Amino acid sequence: MNRAVLVGGLFILIMTGVAFTVGSLSNAFFAKEGKPFVGQVAKTIDADKGHVVLQLMKKDETGKWVNIEGKMAPVVLCEADLEQSAKDAGIVTGRSISVVYAKGNPDQIIPTYITSAMPPWFGLVFLLTLLAAAMSTLSSQFHTVGTSIGRDVYEQITGRHGGSININRAGIVIGIIIAMLWSYYARGGYIIARATAIFFGLCASAFLPAFVGGLFWKRITKPAAIASIVSGFTVTAFWLLFVKAAEAQAIGLVQKFTGGKPSILADHPNWSVVDPLVVALPISIIVVVVVTLLTKPPTQKHLAKCFEK
Repeated sequence: MNRAVLVGGLFILIMTGVAFTVGSLSNAFFAKEGKPFVGQVAKTIDADKGHVVLQLMKKDETGKWVNIEGKMAPVVLCEADLEQSAKDAGIVTGRSISVVYAKGNPDQIIPTYITSAMPPWFGLVFLLTLLAAAMSTLSSQFHTVGTSIGRDVYEQITGRHGGSININRAGIVIGIIIAMLWSYYARGGYIIARATAIFFGLCASAFLPAFVGGLFWKRITKPAAIASIVSGFTVTAFWLLFVKAAEAQAIGLVQKFTGGKPSILADHPNWSVVDPLVVALPISIIVVVVVTLLTKPPTQKHLAKCFEK
């Protein structure tokens, strides 16, 4: 760990710094070079040919909508009643329907920035780095899934220790299939960014207090670590299911208890957009401290084994 801190800390600093820097640069770029992107996205359904065409549109000097060739914009279409929207826009022609109706999508900002502000060769390098990062991450994650199924599930349930290599392999295959199905059916919106934020927030709330306590506080106890993990996970799950509107509304359970409202705190300003980490992490820290002080401390023999120099 001592050797990894230097490299890991520098890597995390660079990753976070680049994210904040690119975010600011993309805002500055679109603010300065935004004129070509001013307009709407038209969703054109050609009933004769049975296909959908997406075009970036703008109004010309006469007020007519015209196509901007070769331009992209960081937007995604809303779901809407095509017939009514077309009638409202007054642009129904023949059997084809054009709907000028769009909203922003954060997932499209960086790809648009890369293709618009950078030279073509940078886009290729950027794509290769994404593929390399994805391959290394997928490799470790799928091996972790397979090992967890073989060691933590199969061996613990059956009591047969060792010889679970075939179960590990089957677990890897199952993990790959689930990931492929999830990525196929969960396309659209910003599911990847949201899932990543949920994952890291859950890890911090459930494991961070116990992890830090185990490294730097000899007084911490096993019941305190377990209580901290359970409380962090429980509060995070509750907040995602019933409080934070974006996730709760997507899951759909909260509507059954609130009469259709997206959050149990929808009537209270700001609370429905608060991230679970803001609430769950402090509670998890308090739990680990309180339970530690209320339980019997570890023996000196145990501490000597854990913190042997």
